[in-house]
Amino acid sequence: MSHEVEKAPMTAAERKRAQRLRDKSQGYVEITVRVPHDRIEEARAFCAKLKPRKRKRDSSQIDMFQQAAE
Repeated sequence: MSHEVEKAPMTAAERKRAQRLRDKSQGYVEITVRVPHDRIEEARAFCAKLKPRKRKRDSSQIDMFQQAAE
């Protein structure tokens, strides 16, 4: 007999919490912005231009890669 433990489905709050943790680890934050109806396209165009900044590499991870290459 198998004693597999079934995981309960995640609630909406748990899924959102997991998403926020993933986003935070990748350097993202969710924001909400109110804009006038006639400027929606301008706001979307501005957001489309935003690119993530390059993050500094973790020096300990670089060491791991160098050790693996040796």
